[in-house]
Amino acid sequence: PVEVTVGGAKQQWWAITPGFGTGPNDSLMLLGAMQAATTLSSAMTATSSNLMVSNVTGFAVNDLCVVTDGQSAHMFQVTGISGLRLDHTTSSAYNDAGGLNNWPAGGYPAGSTQVYKVNRIAYRIDSLNYRRPVLVRQEWGGGPQVVAYDLNKFQMWYVLQDSTLTRNPVVFGSGVALISKVQPRIYTRVTDRTRPTLIDSVWAEIQPRTFN
Repeated sequence: PVEVTVGGAKQQWWAITPGFGTGPNDSLMLLGAMQAATTLSSAMTATSSNLMVSNVTGFAVNDLCVVTDGQSAHMFQVTGISGLRLDHTTSSAYNDAGGLNNWPAGGYPAGSTQVYKVNRIAYRIDSLNYRRPVLVRQEWGGGPQVVAYDLNKFQMWYVLQDSTLTRNPVVFGSGVALISKVQPRIYTRVTDRTRPTLIDSVWAEIQPRTFN
């Protein structure tokens, strides 16, 4: 899990957050899309420490970034860039003056600690803002983008590490079950004047990469 704070409320975000629906439709939240990466150039002993990096290329104000040593991960929002420092002041709701949970003992060392620019992306069905049900993709901080029209249903299936296939991964105390692959399934409505509406589907199997 990635330790985050939102308006003072401490949360854990996962690389994959399944949204199992009680009806025909599911949703999916992904934390990833590492568009830029660097390393700490100076140790970060506390959440309030300066976030000094080796390279700021690809990072910009308002970006979300994750600091991780492969065992722990904490997220901040960039509020400014000063030389090789990514500022993360408390002017952002994602940067809590009280710190983040589960900070590693001794903090994050320089050199081996990775810093990633990340995005949070949601996939869901929108039946309210369009004339027909559509599948939309929405990046963090942006508006919804239509992926497919005339949806009959959208379901997410998950292949767990024990090869079990399920639509609703069991949630344990430490988080969701270990997911190996995801199977997004889009069911579309095909209309033909000579016969009743048909249901067709398309799906793929994807294995996400991880921070470590």
